[in-house]
Formats: sequence, structure tokens, C-alpha cells
Amino acid sequence: MNKNDKGPEYQKKWFFLDNVYLFLLIIGAVALIVRLAFLHTEIPLNSDNFIYFRNAVDMTLGEPEIFYRASNSGWPGFLSIIFSTFQSTNFMDYMALQRYVSIILSVITIIPVYLLGKQFFAKQYALLGAAVFVLEPRIIQNSLFGITEPLYILTIVFALVFLLKNTNKFAFLSFALIGLATLIRFEGIILLPAFSIVYFLYQKDRKKKIPLYFCLILIFVIILLPTSVLRMQENYDDGFAGKIIGNIQHEAYSERGEYVGITSLVVSGIENLFKFLALSMVSYLIFFVPLGIILLIKNNKKQDKALLIIGFSLLIPAVYSYALASDSRFLFPLYPLLCIAAIYTIKKMFELFHKEKILSVIIISSFIVISAYYLSLKDIDVEHELEAYDMSKLIADRVEGIYLYGPDAGYLNLVQLNQINEFPVNSDEYFPSGPIQVRATYDTMSEYIEQAKVDGVTHLILDGGDKNPKLFNDVFYEREKYPFLIKEFSSNDYGYNYLVEIYRIDFKEFDRVKIEN
Repeated sequence: MNKNDKGPEYQKKWFFLDNVYLFLLIIGAVALIVRLAFLHTEIPLNSDNFIYFRNAVDMTLGEPEIFYRASNSGWPGFLSIIFSTFQSTNFMDYMALQRYVSIILSVITIIPVYLLGKQFFAKQYALLGAAVFVLEPRIIQNSLFGITEPLYILTIVFALVFLLKNTNKFAFLSFALIGLATLIRFEGIILLPAFSIVYFLYQKDRKKKIPLYFCLILIFVIILLPTSVLRMQENYDDGFAGKIIGNIQHEAYSERGEYVGITSLVVSGIENLFKFLALSMVSYLIFFVPLGIILLIKNNKKQDKALLIIGFSLLIPAVYSYALASDSRFLFPLYPLLCIAAIYTIKKMFELFHKEKILSVIIISSFIVISAYYLSLKDIDVEHELEAYDMSKLIADRVEGIYLYGPDAGYLNLVQLNQINEFPVNSDEYFPSGPIQVRATYDTMSEYIEQAKVDGVTHLILDGGDKNPKLFNDVFYEREKYPFLIKEFSSNDYGYNYLVEIYRIDFKEFDRVKIEN
């Protein structure tokens, strides 16, 4: 019996204690239903998920070298196996399948989260920890996009579960999974030192375990070495540590070529990390996680130290990611560990009130209600997305080069794909498609127009949204200030509710106005 169980009388209070698999099945079914309720397969993939889609399809068609050329190729490689068993001539069916696979992976992560919880608590608390994870609204939302996180998180949690088993067989599995996780997301390589520390933390005679540890490292290297070598031959970058270093070096310079400095990147990363950590608590996690972390630290047992070491190591790639971009998903690999912290608080509540059955129902019900409410607030505007997708076909024929005007610009990449009658086909037949798309940030309209000459930007596409450069919005309201912008398209003329306008840049008029001023 688990040392945390307190005998038959205590177990009677837990109506699901003797039905662990049934309870996991019920919670998994509820989590699946919630995900499907907010899934919109009628909207095509148009961001990072579209890149994974293209790579997965190309691998399915017999181009395995894509696996070595692309970073984070573990997810499209996994998808390609699924795609190879699927029959359809419609690319939207494959996109929907990508989302369904992502959802299933997210739901079945309750299994390793439950097993991880059992390393710390009795199984009734581990079950609640699994519910904390699988019903978390951001985890649910992320699983709908068809991107890397569900598979990455599933792999990491299983790796941690096996590591804490503290046997040679499971240690090999753990380090192998960290290697696979690094193929899924290259930041996974940063977990290797943390897993190494935890491995030795659990050893009584550490010197005797050193030869075995080198075997564990060898397993990790064997998994990554073929991909790394082929990538080095292809583009002189191993796609793992080299990619991290390359991204940092690139971001250390501004778009004007000025050296910003690595220190400022680190400071920005740390600031964003704390900002998004605070935002991640804005759900039911805020009621359980902060106190749970304090209780975990005070508990100070070996497995608690292991959890803190792994948790800290997961924050390092988050700092790196937040130095380059802002997205709450960089923290999602940390969520299973936050769920363990949450269980500490839940356990304390049960010990105070002795109403396990009632509190369990209230807690799980509140998880479902809070998640459903959050997801309804953050749900995709389907009409807007479908209009943006449909409008991209009209825009693509009118422009040669544009500045990116927000995520809706991603639909321009699908213009030629819409013309493919028999799918699947190699991505060379439909990508790249649409106009040249340039990402830039300048302080004045003159700087944008001057650079447009160099980059081949011929038009501005404006929707008045916050995601545009703010100064572009002046065009909507003060047209007379920009005589060199010629309006050629308005979505209102085609009956769309989503207002988009296209302006052709008259460079001769711009030069004349610049001389006069």
C-alpha cells in the first residue's frame, strides 16, 4: 500500500479510489468533449502549424531528408506516420487530422501526470493532479492548434516519471525520451543537465554509477547524432545548440544592424517570463499553485528537490524564448510540475476540512466551469477567420510585396494550395505562394517606404488592427497626409464585415513629397 494511504476507513471517503482507470477515463472523456466543443476544423492552418503540416506531408510523400533539414522535426515526423495511414484528396482533412492528433496527445498526458503524482502522493491526490492538468484552459486551447507542445509535454513528463523510478532500465528510457523531446523542440537539450543532476541525486554510491551515466549520455547522443550530423552537412548548424546560439546572435542586433546586446535580451526574457508566469495563474491555478510551491519547498524531500531542479531547468528555455518572442505556450512544459504543486494545496484543504468527496466534486466541477468560461472568452472569431481566408484569394492577385499585417497574412500562403485538386502533393507545388511578405519595425512612415524600395514591397495592406504598425492606422483616418498611397481595394466593396484596405505605394510621388518637405 502507498505510504500516503491511510487504510480502509479513509479509502471509503474516496468514491473513485478503487476505480482509478474509470476515473481517468471519465476525466479524459470530459477533457476531450471540452476540446472538441471549441475545435474549428473549418479554419485552415496558417501559422507555425502550417509549417509542420507542409513538412509532415512532404515526409509522407517520401522525402525523409525534410526531417534533417527542418528544426523541431519530431512533431512533423510523428505526424507523417499518421498521415501515411490516412486517405483523402482534400488538404483540409489532413489539417483537421493534425488537430485531432494534437488533441488526443494532450488528453492522454493525464496518464504520465497521474503516474508523476503517484511519486509524491496517494493515488486519489494523483488523480486530482491529472484533472488539474488536462482541464487547464490554456492547455486545452493549445491542443487545438496542431503544434508541438502536446507531444513535447507528453514526452517530457514520461521522461521525468521514468527518471524518478530510479532503476537502470527506466533511466535509459528517461534519457532516450529527453533525446526524442529535443527532436520535437530543440530547447529540450537544456533538460539534459537537469536530468543528470536528478539522476545522481537519487544515487547512494555515485562513483559506481558514473560508467552507467556515460551510457545514458550515449543513448541521448545516439538519438540526436544522425540528425545533427546531416544538418551540419546541409547548413553548418546542428539544429539544436547551434540554433539556440544562432538565434541569440541574430536577435542581439536590431533591424537596423545596431548591436543591442545579449544582456538586454536576457533582461527582456526574464521580464517576459515573470509577466507570463503571472498571467498563467489567471485561471483556477491561482488558487492552488502559489501556496503549493511554498509547501513543496518546505517539504524538502528528495523528490521535491528533483521537481524543483527540473522546474528551474524548464524556466531556462522559457527565458530564451521570451527574449525572442511573447507567447504563453513557452511555459506549458512547466504545467505538469505546477499541477504537482497544486496537489500540495488540495491535500492541505482536505486535511483541514475532512470532506474529501464533496471537495473533490466541487474542485473538479469548478475546473470544468472555469475552463469553459475562459475558452468561450478566448474562442476564435470564426466569421472573421473565414473572411480573412476567403479574402486572401482576392488580395494575392493584387499585390507583389507587402509588410506583414498580422496573423491573417498567413492565409496568403494557402492561395496556391487552394488550387490543388488532388492532395497530397509535394509542398514545392504550392509553397511559397502569394506576395513577398516582409517583417519590419520602424519609427516613421518614411522609413517604411524607403525600405520598401529595397525589399520589394509594393503595397500596404491595412485593417486598422492593433497588430499592424500603429502608425499605419493613420492612413485610415488622415489620408491627406499620404498622397503617395493609392487606395486600390476595400473589402467593404465585396460585402465583407472584416475591413481590409490595400494601398499601392507610388514611389515617384513619395520622392516628390520628400523633396518638397
